[in-house]
Amino acid sequence: MKKQIVALMALVTFGLSSCNKDDDRNLAEDRPKTRVEILTEKSWNIESVKVTEESEHGSSEYEIPMPGTVTFNKDNTVLTRIPGEEDQVSVWALSDAGLNVDGELYTVVELTETKLALYQEVTEEDEELGEITYTTLMKMSR
Repeated sequence: MKKQIVALMALVTFGLSSCNKDDDRNLAEDRPKTRVEILTEKSWNIESVKVTEESEHGSSEYEIPMPGTVTFNKDNTVLTRIPGEEDQVSVWALSDAGLNVDGELYTVVELTETKLALYQEVTEEDEELGEITYTTLMKMSR
């Protein structure tokens, strides 16, 4: 009888511990991915880069063709590959303020598992044209 009780307790303990592992696994699967996990999960394909220049003399808008990929690595390096150009390795950091790549801050307009959109506005002083504001919108997808 004592052996049966010990065997039954061992069986119950094993059964409960295996249920807990399943529950833990399900909790991890149900947990939403963090922004960093989404960013570093796979490479991003560059879809478009739209630039707008504005000054007191007028404005212009153009799209820069830039086929290529951007890969944000978990070690905080980012690899940019543009066909026909040398690969570029940079350093990145993601915060509430935005995405910083080698000291350039971008606003994260959209970040989902399939879309990434980054926006940047920079104002420079030109001797001939005066103050020029450049805005850049880069869209990427998977």
